[in-house]
Amino acid sequence: MYETIDPHGSKAPGYARPAPDHDLWSPSDPRYTGHWAPYVRDLRPGPDGKPHMTEPYTVNQHTSELFADHAVKFLRSHATSNDDPFFMFVSFNAPHDPRQAPQSFIDLYPPAAMPLPPAYAAQHPFDNGDLTIRDEKLAPAIRTPEAIRVHRSEYYAIITHLDQQIGRVLNALEESGQADNTYIVFTSDHGLAVGNHGLLGKQNPYDHSIRMPFTIVGPGIAADHRRAEKIYMQSAFPTTLEIAGLPVPDSVEFPSLKQTLLHDQPFAGEAVIFGGYMENQRYVRTDEFKLIRYPNHHRIQLFNIRTDPHELDDLSSRPDHADIITSLTQTLRRLQKEKGDGILTSSR
Repeated sequence: MYETIDPHGSKAPGYARPAPDHDLWSPSDPRYTGHWAPYVRDLRPGPDGKPHMTEPYTVNQHTSELFADHAVKFLRSHATSNDDPFFMFVSFNAPHDPRQAPQSFIDLYPPAAMPLPPAYAAQHPFDNGDLTIRDEKLAPAIRTPEAIRVHRSEYYAIITHLDQQIGRVLNALEESGQADNTYIVFTSDHGLAVGNHGLLGKQNPYDHSIRMPFTIVGPGIAADHRRAEKIYMQSAFPTTLEIAGLPVPDSVEFPSLKQTLLHDQPFAGEAVIFGGYMENQRYVRTDEFKLIRYPNHHRIQLFNIRTDPHELDDLSSRPDHADIITSLTQTLRRLQKEKGDGILTSSR
């Protein structure tokens, strides 16, 4: 059993690093909690019917391994025992911070060899409303190249470790004999900036954070087929319901993708993606442009996504783009009204 030396989840040693006077924290040291969470291996009902601990805390196991263990156990006990349909939802916590992984995975990504991200910046150009949130405190406020390389090394390490655990789950599905009769949906939370635009977290409207993966494989779905249409992730819900042969509630506002996936029927997708974060950020994104408004800070940004996919060139101050800003602002306000969003989007 390891001694836990930060019972509050790496809040002190895992933040504002690396720094010359503060680099005690190690992503592979299981004494630092977070993903290295102590857990009870065996809980069985006691005489009163309630679980009781039958053994003490064991060696701290990484959450990705723990979740994969339970997923594999479920598949071995349910998918192979009968022909009844099953549904399994595995919500891995990785690669959420703290970005921890076994040392063998850390060693795959030496910080000195890590490239900086395309939109690397030492600081965000202005206050976006959340520059002091937890995610942004993981590294010193001035994002030096050395610090970003360390964080991206640890980010890639925890992702690679997660990939291995997902592989274990997929292998168990193959072993069950149900792989060819099962639909697998892979998606995620918003992505982390980890150095892009001077940010570390996901509380921003740039494409590196708002674009999420959506992959689905299964019977009748063509392999290696990509679609470029824009969707909201909420379409995963009606899609999985229809594939399972279940009715979609009338309250669901997002379209199912079943007919497109299984029968290659035309699907227009969303003409405009509308989103925001708290009261600080609102945006609309088309295939060509993205307009971002920061209501509390009277700032706007405009990017041509087609020609500037990393959003490096803010076009909002250029007179020849004034009409585009006006049109997208009208679209933004229309969607805000439709969704009942009362946050003002005034000009700077």
